[in-house]
Amino acid sequence: MSTQSQAKILKTLKVKIKLDPMNQLRLETLSNEHRQLYNHLMEFVKTTKTSDFKDIVEKGKTFRNDHALTISAKSAQNTTRLFIQNIKSFYALKKKDKTAHFPYKFKSHKYFTSFTHDVNGGNLDKFDLVEGKLVLRLLNKQLLTISLPKIVDSAVTKENLKTVTFFKDKYQKDYFLSFS
Repeated sequence: MSTQSQAKILKTLKVKIKLDPMNQLRLETLSNEHRQLYNHLMEFVKTTKTSDFKDIVEKGKTFRNDHALTISAKSAQNTTRLFIQNIKSFYALKKKDKTAHFPYKFKSHKYFTSFTHDVNGGNLDKFDLVEGKLVLRLLNKQLLTISLPKIVDSAVTKENLKTVTFFKDKYQKDYFLSFS
């Protein structure tokens, strides 16, 4: 594969999406569950003073199962991975700057917590592109159906799509999808 075609695969496309009230509620609920997971991991690390990443991953799995979160296991794993990356970044920075602070404090319920779904979500928890729409499934049940702008049809296919990230703009008004 040429370098040019490899670079094409790695690009990201950000699009603004419009949601009906039901899909907005569902998306906000998923975001809230990711926020709860992140905050639980933060509390775990602060109280136990651990930096063992295997313990953090196990704590994330246990929390998801014990609290019957509806987010998929793979998406929860992505949130846990993001949390661990924040800790690693802190340790790298602390070597250079002794005044560096531990990763961002607890996430507030006021703000949308971005989250990522990827192609490896398994058979029951996945997303599909179907006739200009993104369909997100959890436990093989359709959870969200989001109509996509026309630009997505020409730029994104099932073959070149690896991840979908849901987020809001910095003013917490508009919803976006980022395709990678």
